[in-house]
Amino acid sequence: MVDTTEHKIFSSFKEWFDHTLLKDGQAFSNYNTPLYSYPSGDGRLGVQIYASPYYQWVYDESISGSAVPVGSSGIYADYENGRFIGGTPSGYTGYLEYSVKDFSIYTTSKSDGELLLESKYNTRPKPRLNTPTTGAVPYQIMAPCIFLRDDRFSIEEASFGGQVCEKLDYAAIIISDDARKRYGVGTIFGKKKNVIFPYFDSSPFNYYGGLKSGSYNYPERVAEYNEPGRYVQIVNVEYTPIENDAVTQANPNLFIGKLYFKCNFYNNLERRTY
Repeated sequence: MVDTTEHKIFSSFKEWFDHTLLKDGQAFSNYNTPLYSYPSGDGRLGVQIYASPYYQWVYDESISGSAVPVGSSGIYADYENGRFIGGTPSGYTGYLEYSVKDFSIYTTSKSDGELLLESKYNTRPKPRLNTPTTGAVPYQIMAPCIFLRDDRFSIEEASFGGQVCEKLDYAAIIISDDARKRYGVGTIFGKKKNVIFPYFDSSPFNYYGGLKSGSYNYPERVAEYNEPGRYVQIVNVEYTPIENDAVTQANPNLFIGKLYFKCNFYNNLERRTY
């Protein structure tokens, strides 16, 4: 199935969310650690892997104070799993400087019950308490993290001539190892009522989780797509902590919260009988 405009809006919402949390919340930490080789590579990819102890890596070069690792010819940076695929990057001398997001960001189709009652989360290792001496195991979801989900879609007439308002509701489920950080995420996005963001035509990431080409800079990406017909408006945001006993029992050392986003996108629909 081809991507619809609504698919593109949701993936662009994720890019906006990621950039906003990093920029407004300075929600990252800088590291300088070795890369560790997986002797047998990655069974999913069949190539040599060199991984850091922590992920997800920051990939947005517009974030002041962050260090963004970059690949080289034939060597790809996998930002989601904190590693290089195919070898070590150009200039690597035994240590790599990189920035790790305070919250890993994922998209999901799971319900709140599946995420909060039926899942148990390990927490990211804390370097001051136990410095890892191996690369992180890929494809694991560890707290702190945030799950983004498209919750609801509807259409209302907006004007004569066929213009409609698409109602797009999104949820962000916050799973934090610190109550203060949970509240910080809630307040940062709780102030984003009436903010707009554009939707992009395609993802900047390749099969390996790296960039398809060049570097990533969110403000420059927005400027490239600066067209009135592309903008989505966030008309309301609500934040609530989740203190349910069953949720607390499932993950007793974590702090859970939820953000609700209501967005509007104005579109012109053709009136056809097929």
